[in-house]
Amino acid sequence: MRIQVVVHLHAKRPKVLKNTEGVLHIYTAAVPEDGKANEAVRKMLAAHLGVAISHVVLIRGMTSRQKEFMVK
Repeated sequence: MRIQVVVHLHAKRPKVLKNTEGVLHIYTAAVPEDGKANEAVRKMLAAHLGVAISHVVLIRGMTSRQKEFMVK
């Protein structure tokens, strides 16, 4: 399953919201350095979906706010 995600950095409270088109908006306080924000988003997405972190893989958008994840 592929999931489209829009990342919002420097959020006061981490949260996951879904818009009407089915895109997830993930708010995180992580900084975009050395992949820290990507890892935080991956962990939040795994927790939101109730799957193991190892089942969530970033496939597109490594340096972009718009990302695509594959969930096994």
